[in-house]
Amino acid sequence: MQDGKLVTKTRAALAQYLLQDMQVNIKFHDAIPEAQQLTLVNLNDIKQWLFNA
Repeated sequence: MQDGKLVTKTRAALAQYLLQDMQVNIKFHDAIPEAQQLTLVNLNDIKQWLFNA
């Protein structure tokens, strides 16, 4: 991580599986950091490759 950000590159077909593996919930954004340590900042960029977004 650098500057509080983790940048991960993956193939489009594997985007959903990467998010699942990292336990990133794309449907629920909680303001409490303890609730979800990782958040997705570019959902609109990858939405077309996700199953239920």
